[in-house]
Amino acid sequence: MTPERWAEVGRLFEAASGVDPEDLPAFLERECGGDPPMKSEIESLLRSSQKADAFLEVPAAEALSPPAAPPRRSVGPYELLDEIGRGGMGVVFRAARRDQGFERFVAIKLVKRGMDTDFILRRFESERRILAGLDHPNIARVLDGGSTYDGVPYFVMELIDGRNLLQYCDEENLATTQRLALYRLVCSAAQYAHQRLVIHRDIKPGNILVTDEGVPKLLDFGLARILSSDAGETIDRTQTGLRVLTPEYASPEQIRGEAVTTSSDVYSLGVVLYELLTGERPYRLKTRSPEEVSAAVLAQEPERPRTKARIHRDLDAIVMMALRKEPERRYQTAEQLGEDIRRYVEGLPVKAEPDRFRYRASKFVSRNRIGMAAGALVLASLVGGLALSLREMRVARSERDHARLESARAQQVAAFLRGLFESSMPRQARGEKLTAQDLLDRGAVRVDRELARQPGLQASMLALLGSVYVEMGLNVKAESLLERSLTLREKAFGAESADVADSLYWLGRLRGREGNPRAALPLLQRSLEIRQRKGPDAALSETLSEVAISMRSLGRLEESEGLLERAIVLEEKNRGRNLHKWLTNLAAVEMDLGRYDRAQSLLERALQIGVRGERDIGVQVDVTLLNLAGIFRQQEDFSRAISFFERALAIDQKVYGADHLGNVYTLGEMGELFLAVKAQEVVHPGSAVGSCWCEPTTHRPGGPDEPA
Repeated sequence: MTPERWAEVGRLFEAASGVDPEDLPAFLERECGGDPPMKSEIESLLRSSQKADAFLEVPAAEALSPPAAPPRRSVGPYELLDEIGRGGMGVVFRAARRDQGFERFVAIKLVKRGMDTDFILRRFESERRILAGLDHPNIARVLDGGSTYDGVPYFVMELIDGRNLLQYCDEENLATTQRLALYRLVCSAAQYAHQRLVIHRDIKPGNILVTDEGVPKLLDFGLARILSSDAGETIDRTQTGLRVLTPEYASPEQIRGEAVTTSSDVYSLGVVLYELLTGERPYRLKTRSPEEVSAAVLAQEPERPRTKARIHRDLDAIVMMALRKEPERRYQTAEQLGEDIRRYVEGLPVKAEPDRFRYRASKFVSRNRIGMAAGALVLASLVGGLALSLREMRVARSERDHARLESARAQQVAAFLRGLFESSMPRQARGEKLTAQDLLDRGAVRVDRELARQPGLQASMLALLGSVYVEMGLNVKAESLLERSLTLREKAFGAESADVADSLYWLGRLRGREGNPRAALPLLQRSLEIRQRKGPDAALSETLSEVAISMRSLGRLEESEGLLERAIVLEEKNRGRNLHKWLTNLAAVEMDLGRYDRAQSLLERALQIGVRGERDIGVQVDVTLLNLAGIFRQQEDFSRAISFFERALAIDQKVYGADHLGNVYTLGEMGELFLAVKAQEVVHPGSAVGSCWCEPTTHRPGGPDEPA
């Protein structure tokens, strides 16, 4: 059979595989009515092929290939133990090699007959050195290869005992962030190979196994290159070219048979990410026939992931960018895709952007060039000047309205607070001695009574009162006010407004003070996301620090460190008043990481700033002194530790009074230190320095800005 006739057989076979059984006779008669041998050949292939649904799970070459080699006991020096997989290229066995007391277990893939055996072996010899050099913890290595005594090609690979990526994530019930952590490792593996000029060409969940230890391994890296006929060398055109791919994970350029690049693997990674997040594939299919799949990949826009699962719009944009039809508009590397995933997880702006109107309009224009050109000439002169005038007018009106609104709101807040404090004057209070809490309680009642018809102002006052309750430790009262404020602000200003970010921040801060960082983190991250777009820098800096505190409480120290470093950069840039607080918080994280030298340097700088700004009496200076005392105690410099504890105690007594409970923590730490020194004197008389048997103090718990 000539190559051209064989190609026609393959085309008709693929089409017939998607036809319903009752319609198949009519289809064959219509397509092959004048060519009985062709019809007989296709009927033979259909009888021996697998079901049509299984077709999509394997490379397209499988249906045209004869069955795999019959069972055998050994391959070369390897003893075949049991079958562990079956795919488009052949059958995979667990095997062992035993030489002179040495035993090694591997996976052996026997390639099916009919897949251009001589060509494959020739190419494998030229590629073996490249593939053997892929040494990455998330890539299953190709170790060896050759052919059996009867000419069947085989590949020897690292044996991976695991489940495919989707199965592992579902069975372990992994959260989205955990799934993304595994996925980033897969992107790292793909990037590693791409940098060594090796493209996978068949990335899919079945080629990604996750071990019981949670380590993903990318399989068959480079085998698709070996088994493809477009790798760049001169090919005998009388051979039947085979493209090894799985249609629903293949990029449009692969479907068209065009050149394959690293961007093609990015597309496949995008399909995997889509399925990982939604449990479904991107395209709406009815019969799942090869023609339908190819048409969908080439022309159909994928359904947005967020229509199938509750995911953030940034994550939705990342998936859609990876799945763009045009290779040049996707992420150009797997590293860029993985980096955008990291930015999403850390609450940073992502590089992916959804298709804008401008892009869709340009596509429309390219399809209707003549008509659009004529219309543009007519409209250009009319629209140009009018658009400019309208835009300037809108900007001026918006700025004016915003200024008026902010001025009116400030005046209303000031009037409300003035009335609230006037109620504490002797004449209004009728002789009562009102505490700060009494004023807050009265204010909460008046907000409901006097501002019910002004939801925007009511929400602002609820947030203000709730934040003061948080600072006073009155969490129960704060919670209801802050939750009501959030609801009102979302209705009045929109879910992405700066006012909503403020309410989210205080609710998250409240949850953190209640000792529930897991509940605090999503609130704070949502606030951070808004403030990164809308500012101002001072609010963004505070939110970064608060997110860092929650992450530290959850043991995510490296992430906490990065966020605090960003907060410090912002404070330095804007000469903010919280620089010594963020330095102290970062020092606490460094102490958790065991980096005491860096922590000491940060604390000494924080102390200088705090003493200068708070005149040595601020509570934050107290926290900095206590952390420095903890470092010197850990270093067994007891005399310096005691001096810093004494300075902290002096501040406590000035701030709280001599008999206040606020002094208890510092006194307790000093007591433990004196006991440690006394123990050293018993063991080593006359010496006040020795090993400390107690744990070092790392921070003082409490206050809103202290390390949590």
